[in-house]
This record gives sequence, structure tokens and C-alpha cells, in this order.
Amino acid sequence: MWIQVRTMDGKVAHTVDSLSRLTKVEELRRKIQELFHVEPGLQRLFYRGKQMEDGHTLFDYDVRLNDTIQLLVRQSLVLPASSIKERDSELSDTDSGCCLGQSESDKSSNSGEAASEADGKASLADEDTWDETELGLYKANEYVDARDTNMGAWFEAQVVRVTRKAPSQDEPCSSTSSLTAEEDVIYHVKYDDYPENGVVQMSSRDVRARARNILKWHELEVGQEVMLNYNPDNPKERGFWYDAEILRKRETRTVRELYANVRLG
Repeated sequence: MWIQVRTMDGKVAHTVDSLSRLTKVEELRRKIQELFHVEPGLQRLFYRGKQMEDGHTLFDYDVRLNDTIQLLVRQSLVLPASSIKERDSELSDTDSGCCLGQSESDKSSNSGEAASEADGKASLADEDTWDETELGLYKANEYVDARDTNMGAWFEAQVVRVTRKAPSQDEPCSSTSSLTAEEDVIYHVKYDDYPENGVVQMSSRDVRARARNILKWHELEVGQEVMLNYNPDNPKERGFWYDAEILRKRETRTVRELYANVRLG
């Protein structure tokens, strides 16, 4: 049989054939690699709102002929704090210092190299100090909602670390900078339900307090912005949590309908 595989943003889709109901997820990943050029370890596959795991077959997920599976490419993992500290300690070694930024060190004098190394250590020190301050709305170990920037859906997560965004060359150095403290923060979070993704860096706009309030039907109003569960491929099936703006409510004696503009990404 054959199925359709489509990226989460809907921009790329391919037909995967020569399958059977007993095809394992691992084999499906290899076929997807040939078509999408994405390593199996970087593939997150979803069918009807459920993530497909290795060791199972298409039959286990009730995948049928011409059904659509969504592909989400994993985000790059960031180094844990312990690795950064180890790398910082290695900078004290002369050989390690020469290996970093070879093109710059070739152009500069010995005094220039020493100044550059001192600036690098000062930058790392500032980043570590940032963790201990009260800046940023959310602290380490705090539970939040984090938005997957590829698909636009929100997932429950936990803050692991808080660091400062590296200043850009165009950013003014004076205190009149338009960036506020919160916009200058990077949150390192890990998803509750997807620990295999490791720690992911998030900007402040993609992290917010965990949603806790459930709105009843009579509390919903046109123009209101809410979180709702939606499946782009199978709207009648359970999917993921997205931001949405309510456009219209319709209620009869037998049915209640809600029309909303869903923000998919």
C-alpha cells in the first residue's frame, strides 16, 4: 500500500509506497530519509495527533491506504550547562585557546589574542551571572508552555536554564536600547512529553505561563483569543494545542459549532 507524508508546515509532501500494514516505523523512517533527506534520528512522525515510535508497525497505529502522516524535523540540541563549563575550563589551556577562532588569531598579535580570550571569558561569566539574577519572567525549574516554532503548537515544558541573548552588531550599546530585559532573555526548556528532544532554546515570545483555565461554552466570545485543540489533517481527530481567535459561534438545540482562525505557525 502507499501513504502520504507531509511536513508539518504543509510545504513538502511525498507519496511513500511499497508499504504494508506490518511495516515497522524504523523502515518507514528510512524511506522518508530517501525522499525528504532527513536523518531517521531527526524525524518526528505524527498520525492523528499521536507520535509514532520505533518498534511499532503501521498496523499498531491503524494507518490505512492513502492516509497522511506528518513529519516534523527535530530542532538542534543545545549543550547542557556542564558541557559549557567544561569548555570554559579548557580555554585556560594554551592549546585549546589556539584552536578557537584560528582565522582571527592568525591575523592578530599575541596581545590581541590575550585580549580576545579575556573578553570571551568575561562574556561567559556574564552568562553565568545572568542565571542568578531576578531578570526574566520565568526561572529555572519553573513549568511553562513552550511553542514549537516549526508547527506553531504549544507544549508543556520546564525551564532548565536562563541566559542572555548575544548582542548583535547593530544593537546599540547604550542604555537607550529598545530591547527590554524580557526580550533579551533566552529560555532553555525541555518538553514534558518529548524528553528525547533534549534541551531547546526559546525566545521570550515562545514561552509563557502554563495554561490552567478551562473556558465553558457560555464564556466564549467572538474576538476572544484562546487555546484550542486542532488537528490540521483530521479536524475531527484530537491534535495539538494552538492559539486561535474566535470568529463565530453557532448553537442549536442539537449542536454547538465554533469557528476560529487557528495560528498554525
